[in-house]
Amino acid sequence: MSLLGQMIRATSFRQFLDFASPSFFEVMPTRALWSEGRALMAGYRDAQGFEQALAHRRPRVERFGVELSQRPERAATPLRNLDEEARRKAGQRILEIYFHQLLDPEGPTLLDLSLVRWTFSDDRLVWHPGRGHKSWPQDFRSALAEVYVSFYTAEGELEDALERLGLAVATDLFVKHFGEGDQRAVQFRVDHFTASFHQVFLRCRQHKVKLHPSFLPLGIYLATLYETLSAIDLPLDVRSAFEVALESRS
Repeated sequence: MSLLGQMIRATSFRQFLDFASPSFFEVMPTRALWSEGRALMAGYRDAQGFEQALAHRRPRVERFGVELSQRPERAATPLRNLDEEARRKAGQRILEIYFHQLLDPEGPTLLDLSLVRWTFSDDRLVWHPGRGHKSWPQDFRSALAEVYVSFYTAEGELEDALERLGLAVATDLFVKHFGEGDQRAVQFRVDHFTASFHQVFLRCRQHKVKLHPSFLPLGIYLATLYETLSAIDLPLDVRSAFEVALESRS
C-alpha cells in the first residue's frame, strides 16, 4: 500500500495514515481500494468540482452558524487559541456539520474537518476546508445514515443498519465505540478512535468481510474530525449535535 500512501500524502489528508490501523487495508478489496484512491486524488485536483461543492454546501453550513470560506482571514484566531466556552461551542458546530453532511442526501461532502481549517473571526466560526470532496454512492450514504439514526433514535435496529454495510459482525464493538450513557458529554481522543476501529477491522478480517471502498474517504473524514475534536479537549454533546443535524434535514 506504499503507493496508495504516497497518493494520500500528496493531499491534505496525511493524518489519516497516522491514525489508520494497518488492518484497515487488509479488509478492503484491493482493486476497489485503488480505484477509490485514484478517485480521491482526482477529486483533490478538480478545482472546478471543489468550487461547485463549496457553492452547494455554503448555504447549508450557514444554517449552523458557520461561515464557509476558501481561505482564512489574516486577523482570524485559530481554533486552539479560543477560550474554553468558545471551543465548546465550536466543537458542537463541527459535530453538527459532520452529521449534516452524511445525512444530507444531496451534494458532495467536503472531507476536510482538520484543525487548521477552523478559525474564529468577528464572533463567527469560519471553516475553510482544503480541497477534497466525495459524492457518496447512494446505497452507502443511506446505510451510514441509518446506522446513526438507529443508534441515536428509537427507529430501527443498529445491527440491521450495520448489516447493510457488511459490519453486523462488529455490532458490539460499534456500541462500545459510540459509548455508553446518553452521549451528552463525550470526550474525543485519537487513541480511542484508532484502537476502536482497529478492533472492528480485526473482527472483519476474522470473518472474511471485505468493506465498501467508500470507507477510505469516510476514514479520512473521521480522522480529520477526531484530530480537531481531540484538540478542543472538552466533553461534547454528540447526541444534541446529531439531533440538530437530523432536524435540519427535514
